[in-house]
Amino acid sequence: MYLTLTDIVLLTSIIQSLSLAVFLLLPSNSGLISNRLLVATLVFFAAGLGEIFLYGSGLALQYPNFAYLGTLIGLLQAGTLYLYAQSLMYQNFQLRGKHLVHTLLFWVVGAIFLIEYYLQPSETKVQILLERDHPGVLTSPLLAVAIHAVFLGYLYATIRAIINPAS
Repeated sequence: MYLTLTDIVLLTSIIQSLSLAVFLLLPSNSGLISNRLLVATLVFFAAGLGEIFLYGSGLALQYPNFAYLGTLIGLLQAGTLYLYAQSLMYQNFQLRGKHLVHTLLFWVVGAIFLIEYYLQPSETKVQILLERDHPGVLTSPLLAVAIHAVFLGYLYATIRAIINPAS
């Protein structure tokens, strides 16, 4: 397999994210809820980069069952980053069942990917991958815009909470 400079940079970024996550899991660091949320965010970020690497290196075509997993896992990143900011701002922050709402995007898009990709035969999966110009883009541009709008909404909510934590 031939690796391009882009592939090497992606692999380096993935390794750095995962290394930081491992460092944050050391016993002296792992007790804080904020560190655990940051670990989750870093792992989800690395998964998204992994998707780009699989697609760019051609490995997604060789292993089509692994295609789009990085995209799906990466969808959890915005919610965990928001919760990470919350955990830093509030001393008594605890994860509760109500925080599962931040996984909603993952479950909705996961259901779409399950129907439109993962339940398809391998030949169809390879054909779908060959027809796509960008990794992680499975269906309509409308779905891509909706996913990006949710990410921007989380970014806005996080920044707003940091600027005005009382509301």
